[in-house]
Amino acid sequence: MTTSLATAVIFASTDYASALRTSLWGTPLIIRSILQVRSAKAIGEVVVVCADASIAGVAAAAGARVIEITPERAVGGAFFDLLDALSGPEAGMLAVIDPCFPALTGADIDSALARLHSQGSASLVSVSPVEGPLRDVHGAFANDAVAVWAPGGLWRENGTIRAGTAGALRRQAGHFNEPVCLFANPEAAAIRLRSAEEVARFENLFAKVQGAKPLSTPAPGSVKLVVFDFDGVMSDNRVLVMQDGAEGALCNRSDGLGIGMLKNAGMPMMVMSKEQNPVVGARCRKLGLECHQGVDDKLTRLRELAAARAIDFSCIAYVGNDINDLACMRAVGWPIAVADAYPQVLAAARMVTTRPGGHGAVREVCDALLGVVS
Repeated sequence: MTTSLATAVIFASTDYASALRTSLWGTPLIIRSILQVRSAKAIGEVVVVCADASIAGVAAAAGARVIEITPERAVGGAFFDLLDALSGPEAGMLAVIDPCFPALTGADIDSALARLHSQGSASLVSVSPVEGPLRDVHGAFANDAVAVWAPGGLWRENGTIRAGTAGALRRQAGHFNEPVCLFANPEAAAIRLRSAEEVARFENLFAKVQGAKPLSTPAPGSVKLVVFDFDGVMSDNRVLVMQDGAEGALCNRSDGLGIGMLKNAGMPMMVMSKEQNPVVGARCRKLGLECHQGVDDKLTRLRELAAARAIDFSCIAYVGNDINDLACMRAVGWPIAVADAYPQVLAAARMVTTRPGGHGAVREVCDALLGVVS
């Protein structure tokens, strides 16, 4: 079924302005939300609604359409009037996003909208499973979240995403007053950050749980070149083998968008790969990246390239995943490993991404480095 692209409405509440301005892994939370929403294939326009001038300026600089409102208009019927205006007569589908949920991804948004269309419902809310006993306090749940029985048990609305037409969202404002489509998020994806302190705690906790190493933000101008391995970094390390023997690789579109933004900001980048398959060169040509493939001795080649450009190794970031990347990673100033890299590579890294290769790791690196381009 062919569907129109939805409009994403990121509602940046003034109550959580300090959190939205705070950087998470090198990127302010509001920009992180815009980038993640923009990576969703089902989203057309990205609109940020806010009553804070500083957030409005940051959002506009990130390329979002900004609508500034008064705090009074952020609640009640006035907000739904705004949704009516945004939906228009043709592109009526809206995805209302809360930017304080850093684990919501573009892929999640695509999955939610696909479920909404396949179910034929008028609206959708994101939910998490309710685990453990519920306490009843004076006839209401102790938790202020809305709970609903559905196939599979009891679910709690978590607030990461609502979707539907403006009219359906207006009718849904009373919470489950009509049948809606439920989109299940894991509990970890429904963590909401409401202050700068919570952002910092989340970053540190996630680093401990995932083994990630937060990036010590380099000084502007200290990174002069970014080098990416290909297999396992720009791809998910799998290979597609066709009947005629041709091979293909699975890459991530959001990685390409991140590379484009970092390149537009003036950061020199290249790919260095041992792989000889033409798919490496084809992907690099599409992204406009300098490509060196079929390289057995990566460190020697990197020395030659750095010398030709008069770049000190301390100013090079190298992103790898396997043991043939170790020599380069140990030589450069900014060794970076993807989340699913080999243990020796993880140990050698100054930063470990939270996402595996081929699944947004390159985008994460690009987002982290966007603020240090000289």
